Amino acid sequence: MIDLRYALRLLFKSPLFTIAIVLTSALGIGATTTIFSVVNAVLVRPLPFADPERLMQVAEKNDKLRLPAFSAPLVINPPNEMRLNHVLFVVGRLKPGGTRQAAQMEMDTIAARVGQEYPEVRDWGINLITFTDTFVSSQLRTALLMLRAAIVSISVCAACRVTPGFSRPTTNRT
Repeated sequence: MIDLRYALRLLFKSPLFTIAIVLTSALGIGATTTIFSVVNAVLVRPLPFADPERLMQVAEKNDKLRLPAFSAPLVINPPNEMRLNHVLFVVGRLKPGGTRQAAQMEMDTIAARVGQEYPEVRDWGINLITFTDTFVSSQLRTALLMLRAAIVSISVCAACRVTPGFSRPTTNRT
């Protein structure tokens, strides 16, 4: 109880210092809450679908042009192409017990057969991307984890910086 009174007395003696601490703490708490909420929503919580790890985006790829995933416009009516530009987004579910690698090998076989029959598309293939990776790229995942680590570090430093002022020994206080 004596420590609490001493802390309150220190805070009332220097109102600018008190305002700085309160604003810094509020900003830190707000930033920490925001970052942890985003990381939880994007990285921790699973997608709201049954068996989300089996969902795959079926995307075009072109190794020659270095396009690992490409969604091409689907032209429905060539004269109206400028007004009616549609993009085809295909999602599939792996069969139970199936793996992404096995499905990718099957897609590579299909793309090779199509390329033999239609030489104009022989450089194009099919790339299966996990549904999670479709929306959360590895760069975004890394950035979010680094941001979370930075916020934790800053919060720990802030807590260590503010705390020593209030943890003086209780002897010789007036």
